[in-house]
Amino acid sequence: MLHCIIPFTAPHDEDLPLLDTEPVKARSKAYDLAVNGIEAGGGSIRIHQVELQKKILGLMGVSAEEAEAKFGFFLTL
Repeated sequence: MLHCIIPFTAPHDEDLPLLDTEPVKARSKAYDLAVNGIEAGGGSIRIHQVELQKKILGLMGVSAEEAEAKFGFFLTL
């Protein structure tokens, strides 16, 4: 199983506490549809909360300055 933090996809609400203890165990609100081993489609719920988005980027090692420079449009209300 692949474990990673997905930067812009919302985690399941019940998995939010895992972000403080075991972030790679948090599941995302996303899906992929594969047909005969080929991805046919997919989708996800994006993060709509500024503080949660900042937290996820921080977990990925993105500094506040880098986050603002690269993703500032995601971090404003």
